[in-house]
Amino acid sequence: MSVKILVTVEDTEVSKAAEDACACLAKFVGAEVTLFHTTDTSGVKYKNLADNLLDSIRVSARNTAHRFLTVRSEAMAKRSGVLPRIVSVEGDPAECVIKEAKRGYDLVVMGTEVHSDLRYMFLGSVSNSLIKESPVPVVVIKKNGPNLSQCIDGKPVKALVAVDDSNASRRCVEALAKLAIPNAFKITLVHVMSKEFPTSKDPEATLDRNEKRLTLAGYTPDTILAEGDPGRVIAEICEVEGFEMIIAGKSRGSELRETPAMAVGHYLYHHSKAHQMIVP
Repeated sequence: MSVKILVTVEDTEVSKAAEDACACLAKFVGAEVTLFHTTDTSGVKYKNLADNLLDSIRVSARNTAHRFLTVRSEAMAKRSGVLPRIVSVEGDPAECVIKEAKRGYDLVVMGTEVHSDLRYMFLGSVSNSLIKESPVPVVVIKKNGPNLSQCIDGKPVKALVAVDDSNASRRCVEALAKLAIPNAFKITLVHVMSKEFPTSKDPEATLDRNEKRLTLAGYTPDTILAEGDPGRVIAEICEVEGFEMIIAGKSRGSELRETPAMAVGHYLYHHSKAHQMIVP
């Protein structure tokens, strides 16, 4: 079964990085790729502008977006051999991306410039909204993250998967198993034992159970058992061992009281250079 990937596209360097990452993944797995761009025309509402002029502005914006996406689509096809389809819509960027993500995609790929924690608290963004609302895993490509271009030549992404006994972790592993793209990821499972936040009664059994599940899906995972503050330990392992992506589950609703997963994910989002796949 082909993997369907939605890529959000803007005229920024980090968006180009996300497109490059998607091109690499698409070549690996023969994915169906959609380049998606939203034109926000909500600001074009001036009392003194005639309706026909407003319509003209919107038509011009649509034509510009189509030409822009066509150029990006051709560039990805040249790079990966996969010709993506293009979709351009008007509206609120966050709402439009979330609506499109619900139309049968397996992954969403987007680029983001990671802000400081303070800015994260007070500024909304498309990336934050998508991470909260997407029904499918979101791959976040960071502006200054590892270069993934080697994947074009057949080298899988070196990915660290955080596991424990939480429902979020189970969904994460099941999502990877369902994707079944072992040639795209060289996976290492990591469990961090924490006295402050104990998340497994038997850490070795937790690693063993998840290793077996992913092995059944065709992956060949390694395992790491560590101890300390989960966020800091995982970030350090990524830096020292050269992991290019962190894959982790996102807690839902009442689960926020059961696991520190969201706090760990927030820390890694802002303090690790590794790209992230966040599984809802």
